[in-house]
Amino acid sequence: MALFCHGVASVGIATAAQWRELLHRAKASGEFAGVSPRRYPRDFGSFFFQHALRRIEPRRPMPEPLPLGDFLSAADQRNSRR
Repeated sequence: MALFCHGVASVGIATAAQWRELLHRAKASGEFAGVSPRRYPRDFGSFFFQHALRRIEPRRPMPEPLPLGDFLSAADQRNSRR
């Protein structure tokens, strides 16, 4: 899991310990990627060390881009159902 290190321990923002608890629930494996949980939320080096994410094997191929017209059509259909 990659965490965005915004630099402030704010009320309502999950701690590294809370994120770690969530990672323990992963079915196969769960770990932090590119961030030090000990330094979070002040691990500003994480912006430069996201290369760790490249080690994660993709589960499925990246889908082709959705043409804008298809997106707008789907959005119109969804809005008309409301």
